[in-house]
Amino acid sequence: MPRKRGESLPPKEREANISSVADMLLMGMPTRQIYSNAEQRGWNVSRRSIDQYIAQAQKNIQRDSQKSRPLRISIADRRLDLVWQKAFTANDYKTCLAAVKESNELFGLYEKPDAAEAADYAQIVEAAYRKRAEAAL
Repeated sequence: MPRKRGESLPPKEREANISSVADMLLMGMPTRQIYSNAEQRGWNVSRRSIDQYIAQAQKNIQRDSQKSRPLRISIADRRLDLVWQKAFTANDYKTCLAAVKESNELFGLYEKPDAAEAADYAQIVEAAYRKRAEAAL
């Protein structure tokens, strides 16, 4: 049954529309195409409502991306380890080096450390040298 002008959508239908808009955004659809798709799907909502869906979908995408970041980093790290292992087994040292480089970039090892990180690193190195010196005595 069609809704009357000004009548709001049921929450489940609104969330389904926002989810569909998020999918469209992830596929790279421009706003005008999202408007067109909404009309073709018979959503019977205003452009203003679609703009609100787009804004909410963007927030949801950002929220989901932030939640899954640690998991995605772990998966990427594990995949790079597997690439390195397979390349090493095949004596493909160029790929090994590329996997190590990518892993280092993933963890920001090429970024210039701030003063606190540099001091921590200096303490770690100094302790390692002391340990070696003590073991040599």
